[in-house]
Amino acid sequence: MKNILVLIIVFNCFTLFLRAQTDTIYRNLTVVQADSLIQAHPADTNFIILDVRQAGPYAAGHLQNAINIDYYAPNFSTLIAALDHSKIYLVHCQSGGRSAATFAMMQTQHFREVYNMLGGMNAWLGAGYPVVTATGISETKNENYRPLIFPNPLIESSVIDLNDKNIKSGEILIFNITGQKIKEFSINSDLIRLNRNNLESGTYFFMIKTDNQKVITGDFLVK
Repeated sequence: MKNILVLIIVFNCFTLFLRAQTDTIYRNLTVVQADSLIQAHPADTNFIILDVRQAGPYAAGHLQNAINIDYYAPNFSTLIAALDHSKIYLVHCQSGGRSAATFAMMQTQHFREVYNMLGGMNAWLGAGYPVVTATGISETKNENYRPLIFPNPLIESSVIDLNDKNIKSGEILIFNITGQKIKEFSINSDLIRLNRNNLESGTYFFMIKTDNQKVITGDFLVK
């Protein structure tokens, strides 16, 4: 009888362990997906936007309702560990490096649900989304700043026109709707040909990263 009881306890512990593993969610998101995630959690106290930049850049402009924990603080890992592990977190920095490291740290610390915003604040501003400053919300939307892709939806091939963006070199990253990078290629002209190849029908996002750290994002459909 005692052996059976021990087996039941072990089985229940193992089941709880497996459930904890399957309940965790860790994903990279484009800024378009990050904005959708934010819009899906209005006034949700269980949803936290975590800005891991330093205090100066945070004060100059940050996502509305974001909290700030400086990645370079000597007790940064302790501060992260002290957060409620059961909440939902969207992590970002300026360009993506510090948030990626924080994203990995939070997985190691077994947070339940964490999302990393690819490209950080550079990509957010490049896509024209607003930020909060000391004087309120700053509307940065500027459609002329975003690269033009045509035709959109993409049928066989489209062109990304960088002619008026003053971009001479860098790389273009293509992500699917889940944030998974599926293509990467270098910029070699003002007109970038984007071929359908093996892309399935659906929504895709592109991120342009220039050698001078400028980040521009956009999206397109594939029929």
